Amino acid sequence: MKSHTQVLVIGGGIAGCSLLYHLTRLGVGDCALVEKQELTAGTTWHSAACITHFSHGSFISRLHHRTTRMYEELERETGQPTGFHRTGSIRLALSADQLAEMRRFAGFAKSLGIPYELLDPEDVRALHPLVSLNGVRGALYTPTDGWVDAHQSTHAFAHGARQCGAEIYRHTRVTGLRRRSDGAWEVETDRGTIIADTVVNAAGFWGNEVAGMAGVSLPLVAVELSYLVTEGIPEIRALDRELPVLRGLDGSYYLRQERDGMLIGVYENRPVFLNVDGILSDFGQEYLPGDLDRIEGSVTAAMARVPVLADAGIRNLICGPAQRTPDFHGLLGPVPECPNLFSYVGFVAGISQAPALGEAMARWIVHGRSDVDLWPYDLRRFGTYADRSYTMARVEEAFTFGYRVVYPDLGHEAGRPQRKSPIHERLAVRGGVFRAIGGWERPLMFVPSGSTENDEPTFGPPAWFDRVGAECLAVQRGAGILDRTATAKFEVFGPGAEAILHELSASPVPAIIGGITQSLMLNASGGIECSVDVTRLANNRFFLTAPAEAEVHHLDWLRSHVPLGGDMSIENVTERDGILLLVGPNAPGMLSRLAGVDLAGPLLQPHTAHYLVLGSVRVRAHSSDELGERGWALHHHFDDQEALYDALMSAGEPCGVVDFGLRAEDALRLEMGLPKWKQELTSTTTPHEAGLDALVDLEKGDFVGREALLTHRRGTGRKLAGLTVDTAGIWLWGDEPVLHDDQAVALTIGCGYGYRVGKLIAMTYLPVDLAAPGTALEVEVLGTRVPCRVSAMPLYRLASDEVKNG
Repeated sequence: MKSHTQVLVIGGGIAGCSLLYHLTRLGVGDCALVEKQELTAGTTWHSAACITHFSHGSFISRLHHRTTRMYEELERETGQPTGFHRTGSIRLALSADQLAEMRRFAGFAKSLGIPYELLDPEDVRALHPLVSLNGVRGALYTPTDGWVDAHQSTHAFAHGARQCGAEIYRHTRVTGLRRRSDGAWEVETDRGTIIADTVVNAAGFWGNEVAGMAGVSLPLVAVELSYLVTEGIPEIRALDRELPVLRGLDGSYYLRQERDGMLIGVYENRPVFLNVDGILSDFGQEYLPGDLDRIEGSVTAAMARVPVLADAGIRNLICGPAQRTPDFHGLLGPVPECPNLFSYVGFVAGISQAPALGEAMARWIVHGRSDVDLWPYDLRRFGTYADRSYTMARVEEAFTFGYRVVYPDLGHEAGRPQRKSPIHERLAVRGGVFRAIGGWERPLMFVPSGSTENDEPTFGPPAWFDRVGAECLAVQRGAGILDRTATAKFEVFGPGAEAILHELSASPVPAIIGGITQSLMLNASGGIECSVDVTRLANNRFFLTAPAEAEVHHLDWLRSHVPLGGDMSIENVTERDGILLLVGPNAPGMLSRLAGVDLAGPLLQPHTAHYLVLGSVRVRAHSSDELGERGWALHHHFDDQEALYDALMSAGEPCGVVDFGLRAEDALRLEMGLPKWKQELTSTTTPHEAGLDALVDLEKGDFVGREALLTHRRGTGRKLAGLTVDTAGIWLWGDEPVLHDDQAVALTIGCGYGYRVGKLIAMTYLPVDLAAPGTALEVEVLGTRVPCRVSAMPLYRLASDEVKNG
């Protein structure tokens, strides 16, 4: 074995071997992989290995599309087979909402170049002559779907990696990880120690055991998955072609041909969790004891759909371990507090995703950023609240849905609550409807007691339309309070604080005490990594705020750029301080009455912070007009929040102050054309593309990403634009295709209704020549084209004479 390597991958499944292959394609010849048993041991070897382009969002479908092409490229490049059967697949719809879900996929599939057909029931029989059409209302056919041989595909990646110099050590168990003072890792194995500059944990459902060696706990659990393979079926044997994969939402099953029989895969309605420290510590290429009774319901439904299965014998019942995370997405990227340690585990559809993600991860490791924003899979989307009990609860909830319709704007119920603001119970009594974001219970909207309004999911206009509109208009006409306590908050202080913020930020650091700047922090390619507001509290002390879901990501980004022994500190104060946002034309009067001072002059200046005493509570009031109305973010200590909230409500009662939630906030920000982190602002988006040149000062000296901005000053040919739609009776949720001359030119991103301007609004990135205000386009909504128009942003402006003093 090597004693030293540049990159060491732990785990020899499809994920690890794909990553190793792509590292070598980027020129990393000095890399190695260790596997405690044989390649594919664990989960890969018993995978049903299906590949489908269908998903509930464009991000995953894009990955699957790349993976499908990659398997064909892999065979050509390595000369090794992957066993790719391009059979196509059929997804059956038995309800109107299932049909709507398919039309939604068809929209973004068109934009991504994924072939598809929406079929009438009679068309299904021509593709799959053995299927019963009982109850079928339509189907989605994706002709480039299929399945691969998991063993052959994994070994093809391994072969390609070896061709370029990578080494693979089988039967090599990792027993310890220790970080050295020079930043490298000592990886102890039962065959000796390897020193690696970078280590990647690709250990599959053993990922938590490997992470634990570095003192890290991942939100990852192991579960059992089952499928069965039938004996030969005469009707299948008589066919002159291979059947397409069939997916039935009526019983949570999928069917694919296996030689002259059928593989019946199922999605059980309850998970069976496994303790990998116990019976699975030496698991390799064996089966777990299967339980046919557990999957009987899905198998029975499959037999009803394909009647020839009823007379088929069972050749094999396969039961094996797999990995699951709280949201069923992978855990990728740098591990916080562990420099040069990467996570690459948690795949639900590893055969469909690991090849494409292996390419993206390799770029991340080699170049420090990927050409794809991997936030949906970024390990740092979870905080310490995501412990084992939380993960198990979320996984158990997901299992109950099986093959379900996934509506836009869905939340989850399991594992809640984890984090609450001090006024949570007050807001609940006042009708708050909450959603967990970043572990925090956050108010979406407020529904009066006794109201029959609901929050039922839909593909069309939501039932909460009028309720959210009432909140928006109340904010416009009077005043509203939003609990922003979940906002991520950091203090950066010490003699070196200003220097490090100057180095990381494309925006100027506030020059005066009490000054506030919106700041963008970029990666080396000029993409937006962080969006923060920076407030100077003192000469060497700064206060940073960021979106709630960015807490772990932004803290890791900041700390990873602090030099060893630097004369500065970064403290996470998210759970020390609360924030209440007071906004609206009556807000100045409310604050004046509570503070006993006239809010004139500097106190009314946007983007400044001033200390006030409101009632009995000392606050730092950050002035802002981000939502198009005069407002202040009132920062205070957690222990004072209830008293502050009560004082604000009492002071605002004469002028009709209301609570408002995140849905109203999002509607207000869309009218202002404000891009949102990890929606319109991603690690592959430059400030110029996002229309944020005003937040970049290329003359302030060197900062991360400056060279890339200078090199690509003219951008990449696309520009963030706002679209408005006047058609009634529809709704935009995001991922709808934007059309010009019958060609899909973009997908919608952030969408909603602007109640102050009376229009549907969508943010999207358009080719520059189509981004001029007034350009007429179309947007496709569930198969129907409706006209839209590029509109100048912001759509709503607050006239100075509209500002009231309460």
